[in-house]
Amino acid sequence: MSYRTEIIHDLSTLPRPSFQAYSHLIPRLVFRGLDRHSIRIAVLLALLIALNLFDLAYMIFAHRQGVLNELNPIAANLFNMDLEPSVIYFKALTLLVGIGLLWKVRCCPWTLWACWLLIGVYGSLSIRWLIWSNNYSQYLELEPTLRMVYHAVKPG
Repeated sequence: MSYRTEIIHDLSTLPRPSFQAYSHLIPRLVFRGLDRHSIRIAVLLALLIALNLFDLAYMIFAHRQGVLNELNPIAANLFNMDLEPSVIYFKALTLLVGIGLLWKVRCCPWTLWACWLLIGVYGSLSIRWLIWSNNYSQYLELEPTLRMVYHAVKPG
């Protein structure tokens, strides 16, 4: 056996480091001192923040396109006064207050269900925004044709 083969043979007997060997350290570093229930709540709240940002982005886009019919009376009044940054701050404030309340009562067993309910609502709203954006993009592609047909058949 040559010297090189002996080195390779010796290295192959060493234990291989793997991510799984250290995976137990990651939750301890990120979620130090939290139990499993609190970690679940934290992950659900992070998902809720992402869905809320998605909703905010589409709401601002629809407002800038002039096709938003806002149902929230406070946000609608702010949009009517052209206070778009105030709408963003208002939405951020309500999100932070809601998340703060849910985090404060995270030990309650109903908090997990409340988080899932909010994720369901914001998830369905996100799906609705995606459907709207698909329909709106198709409308924008057809708009020149629709205007031409409208002016061709317009009386007078």
